[in-house]
Amino acid sequence: GAAGLPPARVSTGSTPGAAAAAGVAGVTEVRPGNYVFYDAMQVGLGVAPPDRCALSVLVTVVSHAARDRAVIDAGSKTLTSDQGAHGLNSAGGFGRIVGREDIHIHSLSEEHGWLRLDPGGSDVRIGETLEVIPVHSCPVANLAPELVVVRDGAIVDRWPVAARGQVQ
Repeated sequence: GAAGLPPARVSTGSTPGAAAAAGVAGVTEVRPGNYVFYDAMQVGLGVAPPDRCALSVLVTVVSHAARDRAVIDAGSKTLTSDQGAHGLNSAGGFGRIVGREDIHIHSLSEEHGWLRLDPGGSDVRIGETLEVIPVHSCPVANLAPELVVVRDGAIVDRWPVAARGQVQ
């Protein structure tokens, strides 16, 4: 250390660097961010592929008034308004629709999301359920009262979010 004393703790934190930091000599603590979940931000940064994202939100199409637009029942209170790391739009919108590269969440109100559809081929129906990988999993998990654990398409557990709303 600066006074000739060894540091009591050498701490590093970030999702993109979590795996590398764990192997660095002298590092005593790794704060891995959302490494446990990953999210669309990490996908956009090239840290993880979409199939490594463990947190997603199920949303419902509630309106489809035009061929190139639809509305879902999740807005900023569910998906957050984050669009990428440090103001970069690395995620390409407000979430990634699993299996639907032809659909983009391009804007949000508090309760709704507006989808931009490929006018030449997107097909969604009112009442249809879509799976969204959120841009930033940290606030999404913090906003939920519980996380529903799914394995192979079946609900296997429910985890209460003990720290929900405890941001100070």
